[in-house]
Amino acid sequence: MPDSANPFLRWLADGGPAPRLLVAFAHPDDETIGAGGVLRRLGDARLVCVTDGAPHRREWWGDPSLNSREEYAAVRRRELRAALAVVGIGAERVCGFGVADQEASAHLAHIARRMAGEIAAAQPDAVLAPAYEGGHPDHDAVAFAVHAACALLAAEGRRCPAIVEYPLYHAEEERMVVGSWLPGAEAGAVTVRLSDEEQAAKREMIACHASQSATLAQFPVDAERFRPAPAYDFRQPPHAGQLNYEVFGWADGAAWRSRAADALRELGIGPADGANGFGALIGVPA
Repeated sequence: MPDSANPFLRWLADGGPAPRLLVAFAHPDDETIGAGGVLRRLGDARLVCVTDGAPHRREWWGDPSLNSREEYAAVRRRELRAALAVVGIGAERVCGFGVADQEASAHLAHIARRMAGEIAAAQPDAVLAPAYEGGHPDHDAVAFAVHAACALLAAEGRRCPAIVEYPLYHAEEERMVVGSWLPGAEAGAVTVRLSDEEQAAKREMIACHASQSATLAQFPVDAERFRPAPAYDFRQPPHAGQLNYEVFGWADGAAWRSRAADALRELGIGPADGANGFGALIGVPA
């Protein structure tokens, strides 16, 4: 059942006036696979893209014929603008933090502070964020940043939006599973069945991200999934066993969590060794 206190999930269930929405995502194309269909209904949403989609390692570029990381970042930026134009969202509604792909976890405190500023300026009813699921270190970094940003705002006595998650991908038995929740994590989840028109628009958005075509071909276009974000302790792994980004050799989970613990201390969120964990300290806005 949808959470009746969550303005975004209530809107999905009952319709009515659309909530003010801020969509946080790690890479150009995450907005499409996570929420492209819903964005078509919310042309006035604001978006925050944390990385520029371009890693330093050339073998990870979608087009290795390019001459520089900056050139690849420019390609990703053009693709994002084209995809959002499909659903009527102009470049003026998008903020990019410009962090290099694969490196968001090295800047967690900085990203959290910038995210707090964007949320404070936009005053959304809800923030959409990737689930903490171990799929990609940058996805998990954006999840951390949104939760930490809301903790910072709450500490200042400022209004906090509801946090709503969307799944991207995670590992199950060392294989990548796309577009669904971790096993046992479906509580409060809502599945949005996209209309034929919305599916066509989502396919067009995916086509705009041409440098990522092989990866994006794995993702479904018929539905999108959302749920109220649970309370997280980002010093703990999102699930038992090997994480997806460990399977692919992108990052080490223990190192990621150590950076999260360091960022919590730097931000002054909770005690350094609190027993309750990060999420329990800040709660989740209704």
